[in-house]
Amino acid sequence: MRGLVIGLVGAVIWGFTPTVVKLGLAAGVSPLAGTFMSMAVAVPVLGAVLLALGRLNDLDKFDLKTLALVAVAGIGAILGVICYYQALSLEPVARVVAVANTAPFFTMLVARLFDPKERVNRAAVVGTALIFLGLTLAVLG
Repeated sequence: MRGLVIGLVGAVIWGFTPTVVKLGLAAGVSPLAGTFMSMAVAVPVLGAVLLALGRLNDLDKFDLKTLALVAVAGIGAILGVICYYQALSLEPVARVVAVANTAPFFTMLVARLFDPKERVNRAAVVGTALIFLGLTLAVLG
């Protein structure tokens, strides 16, 4: 249950972030520069959170394989943020967020392709279909 509460807090924070980004970009800042500044601020904040929680020692636990996997994930994450900021500079916030929230489909697909232990059940397939139906209604409606 604790994980769901933390996830909900994250969702609330992510819920207001796109509007803040859109307002910042409306001041004439390029999406790429906006992404850079967001990440430049975020990294020290993340370091402070690690320090405050006494988790700086966790950084010593990376072996080469884990570091490579996390680095690839980080590159993917930053490329996704760059695309997200660019989209927010061009389209209404609600439409961009609707499209961005198709990520579970791609997550399910990639997880299944790269991890044979990952199972995709009927409920996940139906849920994904509903996501795309909702997306169609939100973007075209």
